[in-house]
Amino acid sequence: MINDIPLTRNLGLALVVLTALFVAIGADPADRLPLGLGVLYWLTHIGFGLTAAVIATRALCVWRVSRSWPAWAVVVLGGTLGAMVFAPFAMGIESLMPAAQAVDIDNDWLDRLEARGGAFALLGEFLQLYPSYLTAWLLVQSTPLLDVYRPRVTSPEADLATPECTSEASAERPDADRNDRALAQLPRHLGEAIAIRADLHYLHVTATNGEATLLGTMASVDRELGDKGLRVHRSFWVATAHVRRMVKGPYGWTCELSNGSKVPVSRRRVSEVKQRLNLA
Repeated sequence: MINDIPLTRNLGLALVVLTALFVAIGADPADRLPLGLGVLYWLTHIGFGLTAAVIATRALCVWRVSRSWPAWAVVVLGGTLGAMVFAPFAMGIESLMPAAQAVDIDNDWLDRLEARGGAFALLGEFLQLYPSYLTAWLLVQSTPLLDVYRPRVTSPEADLATPECTSEASAERPDADRNDRALAQLPRHLGEAIAIRADLHYLHVTATNGEATLLGTMASVDRELGDKGLRVHRSFWVATAHVRRMVKGPYGWTCELSNGSKVPVSRRRVSEVKQRLNLA
């Protein structure tokens, strides 16, 4: 799910790199400022722009409909909404810059649109910044998105297996049956599963010795590990032996696990989870 994508992972690096780039090339309008003010301008400009995209994307995740969308679509739409929020800010901060030499606005339709003022000026500002804004946003989120869509993890033993070492039954097993045994893909060196989060057709497994992303569904988890844990949320499963306690916070109940992480508990499952964990 998009909620679990670390949207802020690369923001600091992107802020420094983009600021250094724009200062180095003398990008307008900060090219008319002393070096220190130019750096401050781009730090503020880029920082607010990226923050607007993060907030817009997180706000989208609250909308129930968006939970069925692919992660990349939510990121793109979040970036678009962020650009819409950022456009008035960009126009306002640019108005504080030293005036540039007059140019012939008849040569640029965006300049002519902005020259009409009001909503037209705001639309022109949005259309002018949107391509570069969205490109920068997608570049920043490229690594987190690749983590979501990375291929499934297979065990070293499976990688080394040869056709002669594979049973006839396994070779003939259909894909649906493979998904029924999704946890068989978990590399042995990672140990046992502590918590599992479902994301469309993928399972993000937190184990005692690491993490892995597998191809499968929550239904397969329930079948394979039903006696070792329970579903505490539509998209989360936890191992009973690794639940330390349940904690109620401002946003509802969570299970605190042996590795220190917390997993949300849906409201309709609170009583059931307490009973299964002997916390009732």
